[in-house]
Amino acid sequence: MPASPTSIRRVSSKSIRQIQNVATSVACNSNCEHKHGAVITRGRHTIVATGCNDNKRTSYMGKIDCCLHAEISAAMNFINSTVRRNRKKYCF
Repeated sequence: MPASPTSIRRVSSKSIRQIQNVATSVACNSNCEHKHGAVITRGRHTIVATGCNDNKRTSYMGKIDCCLHAEISAAMNFINSTVRRNRKKYCF
């Protein structure tokens, strides 16, 4: 059942709005037609990693077939910067 307009809760926390603004600005870095940004946080105040969708992943016969999703990009950035600090970098 879809939510009615009266049951939608407005986000009023300043920290959540700031995180949403960061996700929006990261999405502007995307080179895709439909721009998406993702943010990984520790709690409500610390941004750990960001990512945007990217269509440079693969191409086939001159057409771009796959798209690296924003959440996967953020997860890769998190893994490479936090989890695997001194090891080989991980990428798809």
